[in-house]
Amino acid sequence: MKHIILFLALILSAGSLTMCRQERAEALVKEFFEERADEYVGYEPVSFGELRAFYRDPNFIPPARDFHSWDDEEEEEEVLQTPPLSPNELKFAGWDMTHTFRILNESGTAELQEMLFSFDKGLTRITDWR
Repeated sequence: MKHIILFLALILSAGSLTMCRQERAEALVKEFFEERADEYVGYEPVSFGELRAFYRDPNFIPPARDFHSWDDEEEEEEVLQTPPLSPNELKFAGWDMTHTFRILNESGTAELQEMLFSFDKGLTRITDWR
């Protein structure tokens, strides 16, 4: 009986940790839009996607950027430094979550948009959005 109660408590606590992470990520996204209220006029949240961990292969090096090539349409691929790692050797890099929202366009009509937000490992800041 003690084992069943302990098991149920463990499941409930794991579920609450996930919700805490989800809530922290949602709060960071809402702060993001509050700080940029003049860019996202009429911001209205619609939905938040599920918070998901993402992993990176530390053997990949991001492409070098040249200030003169910012306008180029070509996307450079990451360069492989050493042979790729197996999935078990990938390193936890942070969190991702999609967010769907409405904003007012130039004509004042509500427009539906979706963005992907990336967060640091500790869910303390947004590291990227697109």
